[in-house]
Amino acid sequence: MFVFHYELPLDAALVIAQVVSGDMTVHLPRGNSRVCRIDFYCRSRDDARRRLLEIRQYTKDEKKPVFAASPVKPLVKKDWAKIWKKQFAVRRVSRRIIVKPAWKAYSGKKGDCIIEVDPGMAFGTGEHATTRACLSLIDECQKKCPEASFFDAGCGSGILAIAAAKLGFKPVVAIDNDPLAVKAAKINCVRNNVSGRVDCRTADVLRFRSAMKYSVIAANLFANVLVRSADNLVSLLDRNDDCCLILAGVLDKQYRQVAQAFYKLHMRDTKKIRNEGWVTAVFKRRMA
Repeated sequence: MFVFHYELPLDAALVIAQVVSGDMTVHLPRGNSRVCRIDFYCRSRDDARRRLLEIRQYTKDEKKPVFAASPVKPLVKKDWAKIWKKQFAVRRVSRRIIVKPAWKAYSGKKGDCIIEVDPGMAFGTGEHATTRACLSLIDECQKKCPEASFFDAGCGSGILAIAAAKLGFKPVVAIDNDPLAVKAAKINCVRNNVSGRVDCRTADVLRFRSAMKYSVIAANLFANVLVRSADNLVSLLDRNDDCCLILAGVLDKQYRQVAQAFYKLHMRDTKKIRNEGWVTAVFKRRMA
């Protein structure tokens, strides 16, 4: 294993933590500092070089100063599993949904929806603010629309689709354009005993077509992808009054641009959750 760190402005760091693949630890700034440090853990020097190229791709247009990365060094005298175990604990993210690491024993209480994930996988664990907000909103939507259909656009680890299936949505369809993410989602579905209830597919949200319309759609994506896929996402949404789009992965400063793309398609935002610099919103059709 190898490790290097990057120091950069908080806004840029929040984007990097969302979009760059692989294992990392984010150290948020303290006091009046606006500099965030991210430690990246890599399985080889080639993996480290790939990660550095990814980071530079997302920071090359950043107007604020971006600090250089530290040298890539072997990760010595440290237990990789212990690094992850220090970062993750059992977390209640909504009234019913609990996310727990695979190694933790936790039974919860009657009515709890417990999702088990392995933080050693590089596709998300429910720790990010946007994932937590999506899970909370999915919980709320299911109360209003029990057994409604659900579509996860950009599923990553599959955590949103797994929650939907466990809460009772059906059918549940999850897509991602990364085959490795789809593989991870399928593994997590097996781990959570919902593999027969979640249809995981490799597909691009910009081009995905379906004869079926969905009651609830969750799209935790980059802001630019949400804008570009707005027409397609709205076309996949059913027309009943309670049907909704849950949009996430949007920084505060990006929200106006994303919202405008959906306003033009006769959608309205009915709820917004702001957390750690990110916005997650519920959109519904404007009824005549």
